Amino acid sequence: MQNRLILAWVLAVFTAGTISAKAGLGWTFDECKQHYGQPVSKPIGSDGKRKAHLYFSKGYIIVVWFLHDRVSRVCYGKKNGAQLSVGEVNDLLTTNVPEDVEWSVPVKDEASDQYWHLGTKKGEDTPTYLAVQSKQGGLCIFTDEDDWYVGQKNKEVVDDL
Repeated sequence: MQNRLILAWVLAVFTAGTISAKAGLGWTFDECKQHYGQPVSKPIGSDGKRKAHLYFSKGYIIVVWFLHDRVSRVCYGKKNGAQLSVGEVNDLLTTNVPEDVEWSVPVKDEASDQYWHLGTKKGEDTPTYLAVQSKQGGLCIFTDEDDWYVGQKNKEVVDDL
């Protein structure tokens, strides 16, 4: 009985430590501050509706992008520069989106040497969430709206050339 209580306590502490380092898509700035304190820099980015904040939390460097005052993209890297493990990637994927989202197996894009995951809500056919892991080991998770917005901004830059 005592071993079960110790095991339950260890699992609870591990889970709480893991989840508290995450930023959830859809969070407000205040929710981000509540989970891991003040950002470590002034807002990054000047492209109108999108702004980013940089945090250091639980061994991660976290960049959180806001679109319409809600987290629309969150990128993780380890402060020590190491690659994220498969377990860490899976944890980050599942804790940053609603519970009814299923992730595809990672697909490698040979041209960019990156791995892509598609997150689809149960009962839907079109992915609502995307994630990409770079060859350096960082992971970015974002909404399809954020992806569209970035694509439009990039298109405007090209059109202006």
